Amino acid sequence: YPPAPSERADAALVALTFDTEIPRGGEARQTVTQVLDVLRDENVRATFFVVGAWARANLDILRRMAAEGHEIANHSDEHRPFARRSDADVRRDLDRVAELVERETGQVIAPLFRPPYGCLDAAAARVVRQRGYALAGWTASGRDAAGETEGPLAVVQELEADLEPGAVILLHTNRWITAAALPAIDQIAEILR
Repeated sequence: YPPAPSERADAALVALTFDTEIPRGGEARQTVTQVLDVLRDENVRATFFVVGAWARANLDILRRMAAEGHEIANHSDEHRPFARRSDADVRRDLDRVAELVERETGQVIAPLFRPPYGCLDAAAARVVRQRGYALAGWTASGRDAAGETEGPLAVVQELEADLEPGAVILLHTNRWITAAALPAIDQIAEILR
């Protein structure tokens, strides 16, 4: 994941990351397309932490992410908690997503793993590291998942409170407010550069 600001050549950069969620049709599929359109139009690259079940239901969008130069990272196969699971189950979960991404995009998955809900136990963390992943968190969240914010302005306001040089921004691909907030987020990030 991005090195600590003191280890980086340019600590003013921010990392824009998106988590996909469980498969949903309708608005969620349209929203991720809108997110990708905004990123393309603004010439911005992001890291997408994909859930395997979501990716299997949206192979064309997964391929588009890769084709447009976005980094694809692991967010588990079914978005189930990573606590109290056997080592074999954790390995299987991680490997299913990695194999899917490589098969469908021709690219090796990024060596980053964001656990569902941001939580995992010590045993799962050990297996994740053994599989070659670095654990990836976030420092600024738009609180845009599952209706936590009411509109694009609320997403921007949530981010502004924690956005600083070197920030890792967490957003989600399943709500229209995220795509609508992206231009304002890009403007905020420009100020930090």
